[in-house]
Amino acid sequence: MSKRIIKSSLYIIASILSSASLISLGSVNSVYAETVDYNVNIEPSLVVTIPSNTVELNINPVTTQFNSADLSVTVGTNNATGYTLTMSSDSTELSKAGSADTIPTLETLAGGYPEADFTVNHWGYKLSTATNYLPFATSNELDVTNTPTNSKTSIVNFAAKADLSKPAGTYKLAIDFAAVANYVPPTPVDYCTKNGIADADCMQKMVASNCTTTAKTVMDSRDGEQYKVQRLEDGKCWLLDNLRFDIVAHKDDISSVNTNITNSATLTSLKSGNRSAGDNYATAGVSYWTSGYSYSAPLIAIKNASDTEGTGWNPNTTTTSYGSGSGKIGVYYNYCAASAGSYCYGNGTSAGTSVGDAGEDICPAGWRMPTGGANTVTTDGKGEYQALYAAYSSNATNFRNALSTPLSGNFSNGSASNQGSYGYFWSSTRYNDNNMYDLNVDSSSVYPQYNFIRNRGYSVRCLLR
Repeated sequence: MSKRIIKSSLYIIASILSSASLISLGSVNSVYAETVDYNVNIEPSLVVTIPSNTVELNINPVTTQFNSADLSVTVGTNNATGYTLTMSSDSTELSKAGSADTIPTLETLAGGYPEADFTVNHWGYKLSTATNYLPFATSNELDVTNTPTNSKTSIVNFAAKADLSKPAGTYKLAIDFAAVANYVPPTPVDYCTKNGIADADCMQKMVASNCTTTAKTVMDSRDGEQYKVQRLEDGKCWLLDNLRFDIVAHKDDISSVNTNITNSATLTSLKSGNRSAGDNYATAGVSYWTSGYSYSAPLIAIKNASDTEGTGWNPNTTTTSYGSGSGKIGVYYNYCAASAGSYCYGNGTSAGTSVGDAGEDICPAGWRMPTGGANTVTTDGKGEYQALYAAYSSNATNFRNALSTPLSGNFSNGSASNQGSYGYFWSSTRYNDNNMYDLNVDSSSVYPQYNFIRNRGYSVRCLLR
């Protein structure tokens, strides 16, 4: 869809000819349109009509007469979210041609001016539905709708009051009336519905009874990626693959319905796109970690370990794997991206102090990142990596085979590293101001209570709630 802007110009002309003259407001009507691309699917029609070309105010300066007249502005649109109608100009004063003389607008006053209190030698306006007159600003919002409208008329009432102190002559001001089609956000694609995936096999709709002790393939409704899931020895349903959700490619497909996000501000931040490297937190809007061993470097896509500025890196690249999982590298997420923008550098402070555990993350709705920590679930409700390790009698091989942990490495300081040697997996649990707990594995060992700095690009696994 494109946002369409329609404007119609009105010229207000005040003519003071003699002590008993009239002030007339006339209009010259022109309509033009310009299109702004919003990268959506439909283009709304928008019509603005000003049926009258002249507004006249008959004012007698001798008696300091007040007078007013109406102007009708009609708008129609098929835009799903309606329109916003504004009235604007470069100035707030009626100017006398060839002279410095002006008729200013009313002074700002809370609540506006009733007719009886209208200031002499000033002008102003009100909507017909209002009681008091307002000063004219360089931009004045007249009407906002949120649905398609076949034809809606706003009546603007202009008024002026003058005395003999104003020299005779013509005073005028050009005013633009602009109707803007409100933005229509794109509708997220539901790939499960698009591909006819049953609720039991769509991650966002899974329930505990759908997850069995035999691995099964399920689909993420946000991007159509397929993963294996299984109920493991701790009794929980685990994602057996590294998450491959690309925040850049699918940011318009993210919603609180399909992602583990409930905070509207977090969602807005995540979908807003890249932030500059000078910000006090890492970018949430992109899935990958790039150069600069710092929290505030931007996140970009990479192709492989040697290509630090590419755009076509394939998260489906397979590395050494264990067990029934695919062993695909997946996406590297620094902690800001892993937490879906809810737990970034600074986190509301200038020093970067973290404020607890992450309550939101990039996992599908109904899923979440596992908890980490030095204790176990039975001790403090955390340490789910540790609890799973204990469920396999702390046997590293059995644990790796069950969870299918590829040695996918990490991304830091401008390049991928340790691929084929280590695997790193974020948890939702805070370790200290700079570090979060994570799971670390290599070819022979498991470290379920590891921790590291939040700017590293690690893999993400998810647990069914």
